[in-house]
Amino acid sequence: MNSDKLESIIEDNSIRDGFPKQTRQSSELLLLLESLEHLNEQELKDALLNLFIVITTSPEGQQIQSEEIILDKISKVYFNQEKAEQQTLCLNILISLNCRSIPHPQDTNA
Repeated sequence: MNSDKLESIIEDNSIRDGFPKQTRQSSELLLLLESLEHLNEQELKDALLNLFIVITTSPEGQQIQSEEIILDKISKVYFNQEKAEQQTLCLNILISLNCRSIPHPQDTNA
C-alpha cells in the first residue's frame, strides 16, 4: 500500500469526522506506522518525513499518542535501513520524540 492510497483512505473515510481531532491523528499515526514495513524506498522516505512533520508540528503541550509504538517501529526501520537518508529521518523522529517527552524547566523569572 503506497502512502497516497493510505492518505486517500483516511481522507475518504467520512466516519473520521465523528471523532475528536486527537483521536483521528492517533489513528492516522498508527496507520502510517503499520504501513512502514510494506513501502518502497521513496514511499518510506515520504512516510518518515510525514511522521517527522506530524511530531514536530503538534502543539507543545499535546501528548503524542502511541509514543512507545512509534519508538519501536522507527527503531526497527532504522536498524533495517541501509540508506543514510532514511536512517537520518528515523534519528530525527526519535530525537524529536525524546525532546517532547523531556519536561522543560519553567522560567523562574515569570
